[in-house]
Amino acid sequence: MLRALVAVDQIGSFTDAARVLRFSTPAVSAQVQALEKGCGTRLVHRRGSRVVLTEAGRRAVPLARLMLAAARELEHIGDASSDRGLGTRTFSVGPEDA
Repeated sequence: MLRALVAVDQIGSFTDAARVLRFSTPAVSAQVQALEKGCGTRLVHRRGSRVVLTEAGRRAVPLARLMLAAARELEHIGDASSDRGLGTRTFSVGPEDA
């Protein structure tokens, strides 16, 4: 969900964001809608083929970027650790990361 919002912000359309993320356009739209439902507010205005962030969306994108960066850092903690006895590591911030 977070990656979808960030991609839509950067690219400005669901179709082009879907292409970059290698998802279908409906899947990207559904992920943003799910994030909107979770936040309890609209994050984007859909204007034909273009997407414009709402005020809430403009506030959410930097937080989404921070959360994605934090998730990447958490994944890399094991790379530098000498305590690797737990097997495969996985960290998810949303369904698209599974």
